[in-house]
Amino acid sequence: MKKQLLLTVALCFTLSSGAFAQFKVVEKSTKKAPAWYQQMVADYLIVSAHEPTLEEAQAACLQEVKKQIIQAVAQNITFSESSTMNQKLEGDEITEFVDIYSSNTDVKAATVPFVQGISLSKVEDYYWEKLQDKKTKEVYYNYSMKYPFTQLELKKLVRDFEKRDKQYEAQLTELEQNLENIQALEDIQASITKIAPLKEYFFDQMRSQRVKTLEKSYRELYGMISIQGSNARMGEYVCQLILKGNPIAISSMPKLKSNCASQLSARSADGGKEIHIFYNADDCLETEENAVEATFRIGGKAVSHKFYIDVAGQMMTVMPEGKVYLTAESESDSTLTNINIRMTLNSKYSNSFTVQNLVLEIPGCANTLIKNNINIPYKGIGSYVLDVTADGDWKRVPLKKYQVAFVKGSMEIRNEQTGEVARVVINLPYIANWK
Repeated sequence: MKKQLLLTVALCFTLSSGAFAQFKVVEKSTKKAPAWYQQMVADYLIVSAHEPTLEEAQAACLQEVKKQIIQAVAQNITFSESSTMNQKLEGDEITEFVDIYSSNTDVKAATVPFVQGISLSKVEDYYWEKLQDKKTKEVYYNYSMKYPFTQLELKKLVRDFEKRDKQYEAQLTELEQNLENIQALEDIQASITKIAPLKEYFFDQMRSQRVKTLEKSYRELYGMISIQGSNARMGEYVCQLILKGNPIAISSMPKLKSNCASQLSARSADGGKEIHIFYNADDCLETEENAVEATFRIGGKAVSHKFYIDVAGQMMTVMPEGKVYLTAESESDSTLTNINIRMTLNSKYSNSFTVQNLVLEIPGCANTLIKNNINIPYKGIGSYVLDVTADGDWKRVPLKKYQVAFVKGSMEIRNEQTGEVARVVINLPYIANWK
């Protein structure tokens, strides 16, 4: 969509004759006022200011030149906006645009080249009068300035502004498209960094809101990342960072620690999309719970992933994968009733196993969801669907701001051949039939 703004700019202002009558002229910059004084002259801005000091009056004139040039540009620019509504900047909207770009403090003004180019060195002529109030004897200065500003220059400024605007619009569109195509953890922060100058630049409400929404969406990606992995062999474990079901690369290696294993190290593979963790388990005992904890830095926070070492070679490798699907039989503002839980389990162990119980922390639920005595058996290697229902009423609480769509918890599984019971950690995105 395009917006076309029309040019209407006042080139000068003067003191009213009534106000001027209470002052007397005590000094002038020249004996005779120039011909352009208090006139409208083609290809020039004629501005005046009335201030207590000469310096203040001069600065006020230059500020008025800036405002009038910005207003002329504002009323002539054409810019793209992602909207289905045909709107125009009028009245207060144009006033706000002028106020922003003529400000001496607003960061937007500092980024616009033609605003920075307005200076006293370009003033062609000036004229001032030192005035004294006849009643109070206070002194003021009436300062007038002749500043060149042709239609040709206006067209150039408009053209330059539109070119720059299109560049920023293209950057915004590209970042919006890249949101669903994150290939590496570092891509998220890189995109947030690119958004910063867009936040400073966009002057219209719709694109400003698009930028704010986009930045929020990128920051929320950190909370959507899960860490999944499996044992490759004794002494080697492979894990990945998963975002929206897809592995993403990471350039930094995790910090490793273990209660028993030594010679801990990590290496990346597959372009950083796999992290291979190596360890020596010679000092790990069968009677202890042996584990390695890998801590990653994700979005400025430490996120840990723990895996267990099967010293006896009989530990079951069962990993929850994909998304957890949650379906409440009914809901109210305060409760969820009979929550059905479905998730995929990937077993890489040939022995049969049984899921005994399940513990989940679900965003929006006040209490931990616990399902005991599940006792569902599965046969060895393969992908299976765990489908259980946590009966009863579960109290709801409001979701916290920026709370991510992940469930965390664990389940206990039993090796049917050895009777060994192991705990499997769950940290997966979820989809629920409630809001």
